Amino acid sequence: MSHLYVGATSQEARDTFYPYYRTYVPEGRGAHLDRALLETMAGPDGPLVVGSVGEVTDKIAKRRDRLGIDRFLGKADLGGLPRHLVTSSVERLGRDGALLLRG
Repeated sequence: MSHLYVGATSQEARDTFYPYYRTYVPEGRGAHLDRALLETMAGPDGPLVVGSVGEVTDKIAKRRDRLGIDRFLGKADLGGLPRHLVTSSVERLGRDGALLLRG
């Protein structure tokens, strides 16, 4: 399972997701989620699946190919993201990303 957010663009996805994810991740033991860390975590080899439809589908496909999986579980409702943002993210992946992954 990965934390998931699909935006209209990569920048919009990260800009929208960051403040909510920062609230979601508890700080402690010296941990601090700054923007640079989010960028690393959302990068091609990071654990977060956050970005544009193309980035997200590439990341899911890479995991599929590397691990031989045929299912992906993304947690999209987290950190107090408003319902309309969660819905638009999931709809964007289902509408635009599913065809890329099946193709």
